[in-house]
Amino acid sequence: MMKKYLLQGIPDEPFYGPGDNGVGISYFPNFNEEHYLYHFWYGFYVESYYFRFQNMIDSKFHVINCKYDLNIQNGLGFQKNILKKLKEVNPELHYFFNSMWTTNPIYKKATTIRNEITHNFSPNKPSSGLTKHRDNNGKVSLISYGVPDYMPVREIQENIDNTFVLLSEMSIEIQKIL
Repeated sequence: MMKKYLLQGIPDEPFYGPGDNGVGISYFPNFNEEHYLYHFWYGFYVESYYFRFQNMIDSKFHVINCKYDLNIQNGLGFQKNILKKLKEVNPELHYFFNSMWTTNPIYKKATTIRNEITHNFSPNKPSSGLTKHRDNNGKVSLISYGVPDYMPVREIQENIDNTFVLLSEMSIEIQKIL
């Protein structure tokens, strides 16, 4: 369904422009009425996908937990705890997952998008545009307003397509190592 709405056309670049009569800002200036619907439903399925993507990664860690009888309990830090013990029982698999976490740009971007969806604004919706500036002690010293952050559907879809390839490559590598 996500791809269906994407293929309908979502002209979100640029995502803002001058407002009516040059006053203010207009978001999605190239949208017609139907584009708002396509954009909404595309975003709905994007959010669902990134949660499911992370669940697929989690399931691989559950398999490793069972295979090596690591007895790690589900909860916060589950993957990190698996990795710590995995270093002892299968260093090659540990290296594979650790390098994916730390150096794979596709995984890192997918994780960033998922975290933004969960904890902030969905990247396919303009953010508030607020930026907190902190002093040397970490205290907020200034809050400014500017152009909101926004990730175009083209960029999101590119990452999703790349994560399909990544999941396939992960499965192949894990089979080789196990």
